[in-house]
Amino acid sequence: MQARAVSVVYLIPILLSVSRVPALSSSIDCPPRNQCDFGRLPGFWREDEWPQWQVVDSCCRLEDLVGRSLRSPANFSHDDGVKASVLIFGDSVERITLHDLCKQGTYENWGHEANLFHSCRRGDLLVSRQSMIGVAPEGPYHMNYTGTPTERIENGFASHRALTGREPDAVVFSSFLWDMQRWGRFFPDKLQERGLSAETIEEWAANLEAVLERSPAAAVHAYKTTVPPLLQDCQSAEGSFEAAAMGKRAHVLALNAVSRHLAAVQGWQAVDMEALVAPFSEREYLRDLHHPAKPISMTALNLILNLAYSRLGL
Repeated sequence: MQARAVSVVYLIPILLSVSRVPALSSSIDCPPRNQCDFGRLPGFWREDEWPQWQVVDSCCRLEDLVGRSLRSPANFSHDDGVKASVLIFGDSVERITLHDLCKQGTYENWGHEANLFHSCRRGDLLVSRQSMIGVAPEGPYHMNYTGTPTERIENGFASHRALTGREPDAVVFSSFLWDMQRWGRFFPDKLQERGLSAETIEEWAANLEAVLERSPAAAVHAYKTTVPPLLQDCQSAEGSFEAAAMGKRAHVLALNAVSRHLAAVQGWQAVDMEALVAPFSEREYLRDLHHPAKPISMTALNLILNLAYSRLGL
């Protein structure tokens, strides 16, 4: 379906300082840091300190691990000295996360092939991303790509072992935009005007649960929810889109709620993107229709790194 191109001006998020929030743990003994649930804890944005997103629990203060990594030169090959390795299964949202981390001037690794795996090394940190196009166990898939979730998961772990000689320390699954694109193109009856049907939600939840269960043991398992998309048609780097084709806001919020619940049931951590972007307008927290702006993507990565480093004792 062709969408009408609309000229849109996107703003970089203005991270406003807020009044200091009383620490939740100011008068109690703190548990070990590796018990901090960084991705689910309430937090606030601040303008003059780093990291700019901080949690209100004084026992679980976030460290600026992304900032520390950015002070090391980018290195696109693996060698000795990696202390923490993160493997993210996701779509273009996570591809751009790696571009932001390694400050690539152009978007490389732009496809969605089943064997697409790429990495970024900064200092003692290695972040890798395996392309995922949803959790449906069989096609057809959006844009007629091939590669089931099982095949892509196997390729991701095999590629990581080939690169590092070991399993990743942290495993992250992210985003479901391709599932909604698939429904819109091939199964429009699954979409309702105001929300997703119970049958569609139950089917998607079962598919996601099967995907989460395929992950090998790791120090950290985390699911990263999706930021709500732009409500209007727009022109982005990938072409012209309608918001409905990418998933309506209600659809995204519904699947976010399901994924947060399943993560908890599976004993996984969660990084709640809705909480991060709540203070901002869509045009502030998005760089186009559905990709988070760089301050948002790097803040989410910082939450993931705090989860990983704390569990690894780093």
